[in-house]
Amino acid sequence: MESYAVRRERWYGPLRDLFSWEKIDGEEYALASGTPVFSQQCQELQAAAEGLAALWHKVALIVSQGDVRLLRWLGLPAGMQEAVREGLQLPWLTALGRFDFVQTVAGWKVLEYNCDTPSGVVEALAVNGKICACEGRKNPNAAGEELLRQAIAESLYIAHRAGLAGAAAFSALGSHSEDAGTMKYWQSLAAEGLFVPLEELRYERESLTSLVSGEIGCWFRLHPWEIMVKECAVDGFPTGKRVLELVAAKKLLAVNPPLTAIGQSKALQALIWQLYEAEEFLTKQERQLVQTYMLPTYRQNVFLGKASYVRKPLWGREGGGVTLHAADGSLLAGSRGGWHGAAIYQQAVELERMQVMTEKGLQEGRRLWGVFVAGGSFAGLLVRLGAAITDDQAWMTPVYLSEEG
Repeated sequence: MESYAVRRERWYGPLRDLFSWEKIDGEEYALASGTPVFSQQCQELQAAAEGLAALWHKVALIVSQGDVRLLRWLGLPAGMQEAVREGLQLPWLTALGRFDFVQTVAGWKVLEYNCDTPSGVVEALAVNGKICACEGRKNPNAAGEELLRQAIAESLYIAHRAGLAGAAAFSALGSHSEDAGTMKYWQSLAAEGLFVPLEELRYERESLTSLVSGEIGCWFRLHPWEIMVKECAVDGFPTGKRVLELVAAKKLLAVNPPLTAIGQSKALQALIWQLYEAEEFLTKQERQLVQTYMLPTYRQNVFLGKASYVRKPLWGREGGGVTLHAADGSLLAGSRGGWHGAAIYQQAVELERMQVMTEKGLQEGRRLWGVFVAGGSFAGLLVRLGAAITDDQAWMTPVYLSEEG
């Protein structure tokens, strides 16, 4: 019988050039344990993710042209607002986004939407397909690579149509293996342009440039807008704000565009829930989507003394700053320090408890389902197993379609 260690090496050994972060700091990240998903589950997640992606886009577009006070309520820094309003847009909110779903006793529920800088795409689209093929399994993510390729091609076409003659560049921190590997994967799907590490980019002569690529016209980035807007060069030059000015002046197409900052702000979930409760703006179908898949979410803590809740900073990622509280406000899980800024409060739900085989033997984790959309269409699933609050210490497992169910 094949041991876990042998299977793991058989799965991930040939993929290390593509997926170098299958272990992180020597600790297992990618498990050699598959997760089945039934066709009916996959179909429901597809419909839910595509419907919610369209709803997020609709609300974000209206908000972007609304009162500046609403942009501030969403937490958008002043230096980002003009680029959100004026920059070139895509036909969808995001070329690639990832909803995080959890299966509860009340059905599937969305915890959040990373539409700005989603991670896990190499795992979901490239690695998952290779492992399913290796094991003779049906891959629920089979269409994902082509959908992302099409979204990238459409973005390049929009830049060309806008007269942006500069090169295409794909950027992330060169020292971060996962982020750099992710954007190199995007570039491989584009089959044009170059990977340019963030640290090699320059703002020169009112353009974004690099020594390798020269002037850049279409910039694919894995770097959060809310961080970039604050960044300055060593001499204090406000590089981030200047790049956002280029985007606002339509001299640069950034993918994902600044509009995704509205969708990335967790306050948008509170706004959508508020519209749902007020029975305003949303169609009957959209209200049904919200009722079925979203959780009560507010900018104020309406749960205290009534029900358990989760506090989430507007811009947190990878579980950073997220805290789980009992109804009396006592801390159940999460960080005690940092992230004291603006936040949302969301009804708490329990993530599924699962047991999974790892290098260290049978372990328990809480399961979270990432659901990708590329160009507004369902692109694939990513299963992660972690603590009560999923963070960057979570494991991932490949996913395959099961004939049962």
